[in-house]
Amino acid sequence: MNDITKTTGYVRDGSETRKGQPTELEGLRARCAQLEKDLEETKARYGSVLEGIRDGVYTLDAEGRFTFVNHVVTERSGYPSEWFIGKSWLDFVSSEDKDRVRANLGSALDGQIAGSCEIRYKASSGETRWIEISATPLRKSDCLTGWFGISRDITERKKAEQALKESEEKYRTLVHASPDDIFLLDLDGAFLMVNERAAELHGFSSITELLSQKSVFRVIAPEHQDKAWLLRQKLLEAGFIKNEEITLLRKDGSTFPAEVNISLIKDHEGQPKVFLGVTRDITERKRAEKALKESYHLFRTVLDSLDASVYVADMNTYEILFANKYAGKIFGDITGHVCWKAIQKRDDGPCPFCSNRRLLTPTGEPGEVVTWESAKNTSGRWYECRDKAIRWPDGRIVRLEIATDITERKHMEAELLKRRNLESIGTLAGGIAHDFNNLLMAVTGYISLARIALPPESEASHLLSEAERIATAGKKLTQKLITFSKGGEPIKKVINLNRLLEEPISIALTGSDIRCIYSLADDPLPVDADSTQIKQVIQNIVLNAREAMPHGGRVKIGTVRLPAGPGNTRPLPASRYARVSIEDEGAGIKKDDLSKVFDPYYTTKGMGARKGMGLGLTVAYSVIKRHNGHLTVESTPGRGTTVHIDLPLHGRETKSKEAGRETEKSIKGRILFMDGEEDIRHMGSKLIDHLGYSAVLARNGNEALSIYRDALDTNGRFDLVILDLSVKKGMGGKETLDQLLTIDPAVRAIIASGFTNDPVVSNYADYGFKGAITKPYMIHEFDQVLQRVLSRGAEDTEKER
Repeated sequence: MNDITKTTGYVRDGSETRKGQPTELEGLRARCAQLEKDLEETKARYGSVLEGIRDGVYTLDAEGRFTFVNHVVTERSGYPSEWFIGKSWLDFVSSEDKDRVRANLGSALDGQIAGSCEIRYKASSGETRWIEISATPLRKSDCLTGWFGISRDITERKKAEQALKESEEKYRTLVHASPDDIFLLDLDGAFLMVNERAAELHGFSSITELLSQKSVFRVIAPEHQDKAWLLRQKLLEAGFIKNEEITLLRKDGSTFPAEVNISLIKDHEGQPKVFLGVTRDITERKRAEKALKESYHLFRTVLDSLDASVYVADMNTYEILFANKYAGKIFGDITGHVCWKAIQKRDDGPCPFCSNRRLLTPTGEPGEVVTWESAKNTSGRWYECRDKAIRWPDGRIVRLEIATDITERKHMEAELLKRRNLESIGTLAGGIAHDFNNLLMAVTGYISLARIALPPESEASHLLSEAERIATAGKKLTQKLITFSKGGEPIKKVINLNRLLEEPISIALTGSDIRCIYSLADDPLPVDADSTQIKQVIQNIVLNAREAMPHGGRVKIGTVRLPAGPGNTRPLPASRYARVSIEDEGAGIKKDDLSKVFDPYYTTKGMGARKGMGLGLTVAYSVIKRHNGHLTVESTPGRGTTVHIDLPLHGRETKSKEAGRETEKSIKGRILFMDGEEDIRHMGSKLIDHLGYSAVLARNGNEALSIYRDALDTNGRFDLVILDLSVKKGMGGKETLDQLLTIDPAVRAIIASGFTNDPVVSNYADYGFKGAITKPYMIHEFDQVLQRVLSRGAEDTEKER
């Protein structure tokens, strides 16, 4: 109305002008002013409504360009109102939805009414948001002049719908991927929904085929139909059933065991609506239960067949959870009772020697086996107890104890200790006998020489004869001592060496953690042997192996037939031999100590029933030598020790007796006489001279070798050499002859010793000697040996010529 002049004046109408009267123009002005006022009031009224509404409000012109947006649109989009004005509505819509919006609003652009639709747009923050829009066309004279629209933000609803869709998809996937049968039933048992596993379990090709069965009762075995109806009633009353076992049907009529869990689902008013259930095929579980039951029966049978008490006790309450038949035989029905009351007959609490604390590691886990021995006061019997902490099926840690009756072993150990003590005394006796024989040798020698110098009928000669008789009795006494110290001569018979091994090895290893591995020759190994003595040898060696492995290990036992002939490098005559090898996994023997293992009282262990006296290998060596065999030891520190026993096979021909004829012909010559005792050297010289020979004396093997070499250099070869077997200071007879033979292969030698059972004496020919004589000896015995050896040597020389 600014263009209308707001003045009053005179209007000429051809008549007289009247001042002060309103004209038509003024009336128009008043009407416009009223319209403006009404318009402002309308704007104010509808503006308040638009600003107060919670949805977005917008207007578009006929071409679809924004002419107005309220604050809700700007706030949610993040764009100012100026950003919208003049822009096309389609510029605001996400590209994915433009075609759909065009199709939806196309009819409206033709003057028709458009419906609402959901679209996406990108807010100023970059976030894609959802809105639901509706638009009402504005017309004037049936022409479209614009649009009035409402928009509602539905982003959160869309997110919720998407989450719900994803959740439904996830649970649908879980249901159909489940390894168990999942189903939904109405209250009468009709199928509403099943998963793929359900169809598979019942042998149907598809879910549809299973649903065609209509009722769940058509896939339940006839024998369980009644049970199924009872379970339905229980469901309606209790609301659920859990872990019920039932037999179900497959399409082909076969059955399978199943476990079902079903819940009753109620509606919003609390009324029963459907049954939701899960079925699991328990065929494999049933098989496992059957196998477990059979396994337990087998386990029980095995434990009940043991000659040992086996029981399991809770380590906290001491309650006995299991006991085998043997334990029941000894202690009665002890299952469910407290172990220290039922077994140890105590009434004052757990046993002070209980192994519980030693069975667990510092972290409380089961540890190593604990072995201990116990004697029952009531019966006097001994038991070896092996305790181990184990986990019981319910998860708790319990003590397993296996108690073996070792009463007989204890008696054997006591006997073994006695035997070893006797061995100790015997070795001492043997040493005394040897020294005493040397003394008797000098005494009897001088008596013989004195009698020669006296008239036979003289009183002095009679007295000397009596002294000689008594000295001979002394020789018999020393022989008894030697027999005691070495166990006596073997009583031989043909035995199969393979069959002899098991008994002594079993005795030696009883109660140990050592496993024995046998590798025996396929063919029999018959040997001429004293089975008692050979068993003792085997037992001694295996006991040594056991002592070398206190924490357990393996002992390997092997037998083999050794070859004969030139390839045989052992210090034995070439023949057929059987070898027994005993190998352990102990610490081994140092190289410096290996040569001492056959020495009496030599040991690297302590003394005691299980620790030995240092005599086992000494006695074994002596016994094997008396069987014309040989015993050797090989050892590597840190890797173990192997003992080889070589025994001649049955049928071996040995020269235990002298061949050739004896002669009384006296052959004089030079004799080298070696002995470590000065008295015996002096007496020997007198005897040799008396018998018509020339004697040269030597104190030990080294001196004898020197004298013999000098004699060869001057063409003064000795006709005979007499060597003492054992010399305290210097080389003995056997070693001396070994070196003499390298100097002069034709040397003739006699071995002399106070040890009558020494293998060098009893089998002298095997060591290169031509004869042997045991101390003390009489002059006539000495003369016979000299003549026999010298005469045979003369015959051999004549044959060579």
